[in-house]
Amino acid sequence: MGYLILIFFFGIIPSILLLYFARNYFNWKAFGITVFIVFVAAFISDYIGIEKELWTYGISGTQTIGKTVFGVPIEDLIFFLTIPPWIIGSYELLKAKFSR
Repeated sequence: MGYLILIFFFGIIPSILLLYFARNYFNWKAFGITVFIVFVAAFISDYIGIEKELWTYGISGTQTIGKTVFGVPIEDLIFFLTIPPWIIGSYELLKAKFSR
């Protein structure tokens, strides 16, 4: 559960705020394609890492909620969907601020 709380405060909330404030600077089609590609690549990477036992996430419920998709914790899927908007939104806001 701790991982989900961490993602909520440092992934979901900042991503929503950045997307709101940078919404006028986005090419939404390119943004969607980028988030999709990053999501798929990260999911495959995590899936392989978990299957080969290179890392674990405490799926017993101590740090995650215990729900998985093909062995990848739900929290990681949320992470893969929130961090790219956070990074892209930050970049677009900084680019807009310093290009004036």
